Amino acid sequence: MKPYKDLAHLPEDDRIDQIGRKVTVEKMTVGVFVDDKKKADRYIGKLLRRFPELLVISSHDDVVPPSIFIKVGPKPPAVKAGG
Repeated sequence: MKPYKDLAHLPEDDRIDQIGRKVTVEKMTVGVFVDDKKKADRYIGKLLRRFPELLVISSHDDVVPPSIFIKVGPKPPAVKAGG
């Protein structure tokens, strides 16, 4: 896959699914730019509900306000107690 893929032409739920699958199936870390804080919160909520094995690594203002950059990746494997 190219290092950049424009998903703007897809419906939001399709974008969420593609991002979530890249993280959970392909075990990739993915960065996503969104228009504003409200949309960032909505994306994060949908990603976490649909892909509980996904980890939000960071979410912060982009260099071009009001854009927000979200970075997501796979959760690290759980460590069993005593081991």
